[in-house]
Amino acid sequence: MKLVFLLSSFFVCSFLHFAKGADAKFSVDGYQIKIKIVSKQPTKIYFGRYKGNNVEFLDTLSTNENSEAIFYGETKLAAGIYFIGYQPLQENLDFLIDKEQHFEMIINDSNPNYVVTEFKNSSENNLYNYYKGYISEQSFLIESLRLKLSDPNYSKDSSELIKELKNIDKKIQDKRNEIIANNKTSFLSKLLLTLKDVELPKDLQKPSNKADSLKTLKYLSNHFLDNVDLSDGRLIYTPFFESKVDTYFLEYMDLNADSVIVTLKKMLNKAVIDKTMTEWLLSKLLNGSISHYYKWDESVYIFLFQNYISDNKYDWLNDRSREFYTEKALFYMSISKGKKATEILLPSITDNEISLLNTKAKYTILSFWDITCHHCLETLPKLDSIYQANWKQNGIKIFSVCVSDQEFKGEWRNYINKSQLQTWNNVFNSIDLNDNSAGLSRNLVLQNYNVWYYPTFFLLDENKHLMAKKLSYVQIVKLLDSVLKK
Repeated sequence: MKLVFLLSSFFVCSFLHFAKGADAKFSVDGYQIKIKIVSKQPTKIYFGRYKGNNVEFLDTLSTNENSEAIFYGETKLAAGIYFIGYQPLQENLDFLIDKEQHFEMIINDSNPNYVVTEFKNSSENNLYNYYKGYISEQSFLIESLRLKLSDPNYSKDSSELIKELKNIDKKIQDKRNEIIANNKTSFLSKLLLTLKDVELPKDLQKPSNKADSLKTLKYLSNHFLDNVDLSDGRLIYTPFFESKVDTYFLEYMDLNADSVIVTLKKMLNKAVIDKTMTEWLLSKLLNGSISHYYKWDESVYIFLFQNYISDNKYDWLNDRSREFYTEKALFYMSISKGKKATEILLPSITDNEISLLNTKAKYTILSFWDITCHHCLETLPKLDSIYQANWKQNGIKIFSVCVSDQEFKGEWRNYINKSQLQTWNNVFNSIDLNDNSAGLSRNLVLQNYNVWYYPTFFLLDENKHLMAKKLSYVQIVKLLDSVLKK
């Protein structure tokens, strides 16, 4: 897990204060968390919280002569899952912070392998303690059953053990549902509901063929986040909310640009109720698009910018960030479909420079690939077979850009000759910055077309306007088949 340390100098003075004794006066409006360690051994306690895939360390205190430490501040903390830790504990001790922010946590660590915590003045944490105790008991049973399953000398039927494991899993789910039903307004219930998996309809639970699998995937795409309340900013400060959102974006979301835009609009409409959630979600979507963590078309980023950044002001968005997002939007707009392609002028197999914009053709396939990419080496000959049989006679040309280190230039030449791709316009884009002949400008070719994976295909019309971009082999074949039939 990536650790993000938030030093005290980053905070406004009134945000975090600390005291080593129990005699200080505290603000009623803020928070006061008293930690008491039964073992009475002097120690340093660190205090922090989860925030998505990171943790934030907020402060560190030394216990006083009574083995107590008090974290306090004049402003309430954002609700979420927090933790404390100290040596020799093996793991952090989690607790919840919501409306009740004046409470005491008593820790009995006489057995470092089984630490017992007790809370005073925190009904939310008493419920959380009850839940954690139940999960701990079930986890012990699960571990003992798994050890038996992995034991080669275990003589009994393993199917019985598997059945027991399934029963325990069901008991855990039932306990979570019980807590949710009986404590509807509690923070813990909201957390457990967020963790809850979407229940598939019976006819989709055991797909028997590809069609059923596609239906299951479609259902998950539409319902994966049903139990997630995007209007509740408290979820941001948990260790599982961000990973669940990422799982949806990376595994279940329909990546068609129009579908992505519709989905993100719905999500942001829900989040707008909570300022913290709006900031977190919008930042995540923008940065995930720019970094290509999410494999979305650039039109998604343009939509986000035009609808949520361009004419809107936010406390969290400073001038520098706004300028950065604006520059990215303008760049993506410049390579949108319908725009004229950016010139590419690179050395050919004979070291003569060839121009993309001077390539005369009814349609031009612009291909980016890497000589070290095995999938590319398999794909290009298949593309050439269709080119020689059909596309070439229909006025189509291929402008093929190999993107590799300079040391592979000889291997690139050999591959072109061996695969008989000499009828293409083949050029080499060296990405070796130590190669003086390459120069930094040639590496801008990839940036100009926003290419991050290979092979990638673009289709240009006769005037070198972008008709389609970032296509796979299957997509470029289907598109040209459709274009040539018109």
